[in-house]
Amino acid sequence: MQRQHHQPDLAGSGYSKTLEKHSKALSYLLRHSDEIALRPDGYVQVSDVLERLGTKREELLAVVAASVDRQGVPRFEIAQGDLGECIRATGKRTNGTCKHQSESSVGMGSSTTSAATSTTGGNSDTILESASAPKELVVTVVSVTGEVVWGPTVQMSTTLTADLVKQISKILGQPTIALKLVQGTRIITSTLECLQDEAEPTIQCIVDASIIRAKSIFERFLDCFSEWGRECDVDGLKDHMRLEDRYPVRELERNLDGIRRFARLDDLPDELATWLPVLLSSRKCINVDHHFLLDLKCFHRQAKLAWPPSLGPAPGGLVYFSMNSDDGDMPAYVVDAAGELAEIFGRGVPGGVWCTIFAERTWSHFNKDRLSADIWRRERLQSEPRAPEIVHVAPSLQHFFEVATNSKEAMYRAINPYDLMCAAASNDSFS
Repeated sequence: MQRQHHQPDLAGSGYSKTLEKHSKALSYLLRHSDEIALRPDGYVQVSDVLERLGTKREELLAVVAASVDRQGVPRFEIAQGDLGECIRATGKRTNGTCKHQSESSVGMGSSTTSAATSTTGGNSDTILESASAPKELVVTVVSVTGEVVWGPTVQMSTTLTADLVKQISKILGQPTIALKLVQGTRIITSTLECLQDEAEPTIQCIVDASIIRAKSIFERFLDCFSEWGRECDVDGLKDHMRLEDRYPVRELERNLDGIRRFARLDDLPDELATWLPVLLSSRKCINVDHHFLLDLKCFHRQAKLAWPPSLGPAPGGLVYFSMNSDDGDMPAYVVDAAGELAEIFGRGVPGGVWCTIFAERTWSHFNKDRLSADIWRRERLQSEPRAPEIVHVAPSLQHFFEVATNSKEAMYRAINPYDLMCAAASNDSFS
């Protein structure tokens, strides 16, 4: 049976085989692969897809135009928004994290179009509009006190919430990560499509004061780190403290949900839900050779002992936020979000910061357990445990970063896992 989503008469049989190849590659990338970060609504920038596939824009558009399923529904959608040209696959991703049906498609910015050929004949350059046509809304955004922040303004129902938040952020002078748009008890996370039954909806903008405070503390930490790093004359740290520029993590909401799921948490604890957006949206990499490394490009789906290290979540509610190699050994800092380590060792509280050092010869052993809390629970009960010593450092991320800014000595201790381990052994708390 001839596959309908490839049109053999588009440019001859040779060209159809090329389309077939590109279509399969594109489908795999957008539906099955984790090699590219998708927005919560399934879209990704066309430029990222072109770079990943190593193809040209004209070839990509030809694939989109020729690809329809057996019911004549386009397999891919291209949309134009504030971030430029974007693309997504319709239908379902096999990993279950996203479900996108073309009959209720979500647009990027002010308009959404899907490119496909006619299923009843030969070539066609027809651009099919989304089955759920965008509607114009007269939107007013107010503060929690009812004061008008923005509007009334005309927006399409397909307008992304993220694009709206960016504009409001400029008006309020507050970071986007601290802003939430709500109507009643519902948080608007994707587009304004949920408001299309109202001609003139009013949205409330909530500023998360805890995120504002955390961001302020972290920025002070970065300033102190930079200043005191230049002045540092401590053995082992001198000339090894660097701040480097990084692009923030894309798809912040999707990354936060992935961290929650892989750490096997029902919900992110409030403090972690506050601090993770601050860390992941930072444009700075904190690098202390052999000691401390908080690098956004090292955040992945799960934590793993490797080089470069893989920061991220681990089963048991753990989140590793710093790892660095010291001639093979791996100092690591971890947040005990679920309180598993506190329960195992009888000290600390849920959300506490812990520090450990993995010996190089044990990497494969602990990677098998995905660096979960069980490695300490199980091996602590064995007569010859291989799990490294792990010490409680601070009751929270906020406390850790806040105390580090109190003095040079506190900063140098915070970023030196060996000092922290020795201090814990002598009951010298980090405070």
